This record gives sequence, structure tokens and C-alpha cells, in this order.
Amino acid sequence: MYCKCEKKLNKSRVFTFFYDIMVKTRDKVKQKEANKLILKYIEKRISEEESDLLTKWIESDENTVLFKEYVELHSLLNAKHRFDHHPSWQKFGSSLQHRKRVRRIRIFRYAAACIFLLCLTLVVLYDSSPNEKQEETTTKMVLQDIRPGTNKALLQLGNGDEIVLGKGNTFIDSIHYSTDESLVYSTNTGKLRENNFNILTIPRGGQFRVELADGTVVWLNSDSQLRYPVFFHPGQTRQVELVYGEAYFDVSPGTEHQGDAFKLISPGQEIEVLGTEFNVRAYKNEKNIYTTLSEGKIKITGEGSQQLLLPGQQAVMSLDDGKISVNQANVYREICWKDGIFSFDNTPLKDIMKVLSRWYDVDVVFKNKDLENLTFNGGLKKKQNLLDILEIISEMNNINYEINENTVILK
Repeated sequence: MYCKCEKKLNKSRVFTFFYDIMVKTRDKVKQKEANKLILKYIEKRISEEESDLLTKWIESDENTVLFKEYVELHSLLNAKHRFDHHPSWQKFGSSLQHRKRVRRIRIFRYAAACIFLLCLTLVVLYDSSPNEKQEETTTKMVLQDIRPGTNKALLQLGNGDEIVLGKGNTFIDSIHYSTDESLVYSTNTGKLRENNFNILTIPRGGQFRVELADGTVVWLNSDSQLRYPVFFHPGQTRQVELVYGEAYFDVSPGTEHQGDAFKLISPGQEIEVLGTEFNVRAYKNEKNIYTTLSEGKIKITGEGSQQLLLPGQQAVMSLDDGKISVNQANVYREICWKDGIFSFDNTPLKDIMKVLSRWYDVDVVFKNKDLENLTFNGGLKKKQNLLDILEIISEMNNINYEINENTVILK
């Protein structure tokens, strides 16, 4: 089924990228109306009547709970923001001065947080005269909605047998067992004579977690593959390989394994650790490998170069020449994918769509190449359907899109 929507848009405007679609609205203020009111408030074009409606919405106990949830989410993504000092919030406060103080206190407590939690602002100003206005048509053609990914994986044993893991597929033997979302290896492997390597593959549209025999826990993102031994020999380096994709490692300390180091092999680089937490992104269609350190200390070795990484730093290694650069990073933005959140920081739309294509297992085509470099700040919950996300982007950014089977076309 196709749907068509038309609306007037000004080419020079401030766009807002919402964290999530608002839910559970009450009375006359429905979901879309609430979204529009908050957008108008941010853009400083909200009327007195609309302020009344927004105030009424904020006073709902049900919506207050939503605000608190968004506060927690935002504090993780970007704790440095001070809500009460934001100019748009101060304007909103002034516009409500005539209301009773008791009522205002309750509203103010959460309204400022709401603004940043429901939306992270992104400015995309097109080259046009400030007075220039142009009517444009946004057309959305949709055949079907696409649901988010799930916990699923394919385990290849040392003998070549393959086992499907995920919801409804349990697996157990003498050395490992699986649940709906994870695979766990036994630490009691002393009687094993042959140390086989297993391969865990996460398809597009999947994610999974594995606990290795030494207690190291690995979260694997969509379109990723990990190769590792069934057990680790005492006195030898514990070595695993991220064949491709993205993974977050919580490494069991070397002090618990007679000082044995842990080494990760990934395309073009090696990482040596004693006990730490870090994230590696090494997808097949990217020119760089990104390694972000959360805790501890690691040494990265590329072709002819080495770098020591400290907590809060990110190493970017070029696959073209093997050079490594080190920068400060917002660690949580890099690793929150494992907690069910995608976070973007001045990220081009083409890179955002790469992330979404892996999680939703879709192909993406940019018919309008100018859209590729639009940058976004904000977050998305991985549990959202793809159509919800595309609606947000389309409404706020005059982007036409079409979903045709498993292909998203941006035009």
C-alpha cells in the first residue's frame, strides 16, 4: 500500500531529530500534536494557546513518568547539558509567568528535561535567502513496515556442525549452553584434549552475547563474526579474532589467569590487554577501524605503528596505510548500542543509514546524493520499527523516501 503526504516547508529552518516517538498522550493532545507543539516551542514560534496545550500535556502524571525516563537516557548520552540554562527553556518559562507558582514548579521540573530528551537539536541551513520561501512536496511511498532486529546467531562448531541460536532455540552440551540472548562456555575444561575453534556469526538484523571459557564477555552487533577457542591453555596468551563487524569486550583480568594476556586480532590490527573493557568497530565496508577504550589500558599494533590507549580515548586506524590516530571520545555514545540505543554525534545521514541497514537488514539507496552529508545529533531506540524512524527524519528534514520490500530509497 502506498501513501502520499504533502506539506509546506521553508528551505531555511532548524530541524529537530527526536529521540523517540512520544506515546501515551491524553485528551485532545494526541501523539503527533504533542510532537508539533514541542517542535514549535524549540523553534520559538509557539502561541499562547499552544503553550496552554503543552502545559496541560506536561502536567499529566503519565507523561511525567515519560519525562523522567528520558532524563535518565539523556544523562547517559550527554550529561554535560544544563537544561535550566537553555535559551528556549528560559523563553518558555517567561511565557508561563502568569500561571500560579505551585503549578509552574511542577511543570518546570520536567519541561526543560523534556526538550532535550525528546529531541536533540540539529541545525541544517540550506543556502537560500532568509526571506525566501518555497513550497515543496514530501512524498512517502511505503509497501511495508520493517521491524527491528532480534537476538540471533549461528554457531559453527569445530567439526563444522552449525547450530542456530536465539529465541526458541536452546543448545546445551558438556562445554557450553545457550539462552535466548547469549552463549556461555564452561570454565571447567581441564579434561578436554583437543582445543577446537568455534565461530559465532551474527547476521544482519541480529545481535548476541557470548561468555568465553575464561569469563570474558563479548557483545556482538549486527553483521559481525567472532572466532575463538573452546578453552584457553594456561601460560599462553588468550587470543580471539574479530573477523569483521563490531563487538564490545569485557575482558577477564589477567590476574585471574596467572597473568596470561588477552589479545584480539581484527582486520589490520592487534590489541593487547590484561583486563579491560573496549569496543571495536571493523565492518567490511568501512575504511577505518575504530577502537574505543572504556576501562583499563590497551596497546594497538597496526602495520608499522603502535599506540597506547587510555580510558576515554578512541584509536582510528586507516586500512589504507595502517596509520593510527588517537582522539578523545564520548565512550557511551560508542558503546550504547549494546544497551539498546543508537547514538549519533554530528553523524552524516549516509553513516546513520549504514547502521540502520545492518540492524533492520535492509538495503539503502540514495537517489538524492545531497542527502548523504546531512548531519544529525541524537539517539534512537533499537526497538523502534524502521518506519517510525523514517517518519521522524522525513517530517523534520523534507526527505522523501520509499520502502519497497527490503530496500529503502531516499530521494
